[in-house]
Amino acid sequence: EIVFLATPINTMYEVARIIAPYLEKGTIITDVGSCKVEVTEVLETIFKPNCCFIGGHPMAGSEQTGMFHADPYLFENAVYVLTPTNNINFQVVDKLSKLIQTTGAKVITMTPSRHDLIVAAVSHLPHLLAVNLVNSIEEYAERDDLTLFLAAGGFRDTTRIAMGNEIIWSDIFLSNKPMVLEVLNSFKQTL
Repeated sequence: EIVFLATPINTMYEVARIIAPYLEKGTIITDVGSCKVEVTEVLETIFKPNCCFIGGHPMAGSEQTGMFHADPYLFENAVYVLTPTNNINFQVVDKLSKLIQTTGAKVITMTPSRHDLIVAAVSHLPHLLAVNLVNSIEEYAERDDLTLFLAAGGFRDTTRIAMGNEIIWSDIFLSNKPMVLEVLNSFKQTL
């Protein structure tokens, strides 16, 4: 009845094309990806007219990956964004929302473009800055072996998210490129 696609974005499209012929009419498909505009356009095309795609993004997680880092309370009190388009029936959104709420998450809805601009500012830009901070410090660490020794809590806290999965983040930046560039330009102006 409900399928969650939980793969990197480019892999998600491939998986969607493979499973689409086997889904029953009326199946609800959602994802857990960090970008919604491109994902919604592609997946609505793959799954229509028989199935219903509703973009989803749990605002929870960490830089750690794999089964050993699974957390049964990951969604507890976390915001879970759904991005239904205008052609989605309210009852379908409600059914998916109720299922997600059983995890302890707080479900909100918004348009795919609104979602992508907001997460570009509060998630994608911080990740981009953290990765670049780590990469820029590397040069200093090669010149002076005390550089990382002197890096205290502020550096650690700022760069923790730089350890995220490179494949996933590469897909995110490519998929949400216009919004990331917009917030990056704003950041540059502020700087």
